[in-house]
Parts: sequence; C-alpha cells; structure tokens
Amino acid sequence: MIINFSKYAKSLSDEIEDKKAIFDIVIRSEVENTIKEAGLDPELFTLNKDSEQDFFKRPFVYTQEDDSFGDIYYDLVLPDTIFRCSCRITLFQDGQKVESETDIYRLENYKKGNREWEYFNGEDWEEGPGKDFFDFTDFEKN
Repeated sequence: MIINFSKYAKSLSDEIEDKKAIFDIVIRSEVENTIKEAGLDPELFTLNKDSEQDFFKRPFVYTQEDDSFGDIYYDLVLPDTIFRCSCRITLFQDGQKVESETDIYRLENYKKGNREWEYFNGEDWEEGPGKDFFDFTDFEKN
C-alpha cells in the first residue's frame, strides 16, 4: 500500500504558519496593550515557555472545557509580587477566525504564602479569581 503524506505535511506546515501569524498579530499586541494599560512595562515580562509550547503543539481542532484553544501567559516575577498577563485564544473554523480575551493578574506577598490573585479592571486592581487560579508550580521553577 502506498500512502501519500504530502497533503498532511503541507496542512501541518500551514497550521504552524497560521499559529505564528496569530501569535505575532493577535497575541503580542493584545498582551503589550494590556500590560501598558496596567501601568507596567511590557519589556519586563517574559513569555511562559510551557504555554507557548502548548499553543504550537495543539491541533487547531483542540478545545478545552470552556471551548477555548488555550492561554498564552507572559509573566513578571518580582521579589514580592507576581504579574501574569493571560491571552485566552478561541479558534473557529480550524483557525480561520480567532477571538481573544486578554487580562492581567497580580499576586502580592506570594513568598508569605498568599495565593489570592487580583485582577486589573482597566482602572484599578480588584479582588480576582481567588486562590490557586494559576498553577503555582509555574513560578516555583524560577
């Protein structure tokens, strides 16, 4: 039996290129704008490599429980405060339509055991999504 994989290889290659475009056009600009709105410097944030790898290895048809494709995180870890900018991506029609929602969160006094995240509402920080909203092991690696 002879199987032609060229069509599959091309579609996989196209998917990677489409994801790079989504990353460059949608994610980076939204993250940068959200960080600036919170009064912070986007240059200080670093891309969370695990979220980046998940984004690029998932097929376009992948969905999480909330129907989104997933989150891309940019983090800033300071001596007493952690900031996380989260860009949630939802794909429709196998990546032909992209929706995103970008928010920034703050965790103060994390070294003292605080796990209550705050959310930036566009003007000020307010009570956020609660304890353990993000997996804290992401930050323990640093």
